[in-house]
Amino acid sequence: MNEEVKIEWVDALLNGGYDKIHHHLSDSNNGRCVMGVLCDIACTHGLLSKDGYIYHDTAGRTYIGTTPEIVAFWAGLNYEEVLDLEEMNDKPTSCITLAEFADMIKNGTI
Repeated sequence: MNEEVKIEWVDALLNGGYDKIHHHLSDSNNGRCVMGVLCDIACTHGLLSKDGYIYHDTAGRTYIGTTPEIVAFWAGLNYEEVLDLEEMNDKPTSCITLAEFADMIKNGTI
């Protein structure tokens, strides 16, 4: 994983004031899934733009519930890691908080 992205992501998960949501990257308020927080960071780096709760890449594709490939590549995550994170976030019985995701990312247990 890209260490600079990792540091930003952990900080945003811990200090971004986000509410955890399921099955979507973002909502129209301050809700984000773990990957939605990463998408917000990607927006600050110019990889994506955001309109309400919808992310757009530079090719004009839109994303609501799945992580854009360009974001995963930029962060240094492989396909399995992205799927694992999305599944852990969206599982109906998931009670993993964004702070717990931050710990897992920081400690490399993902």
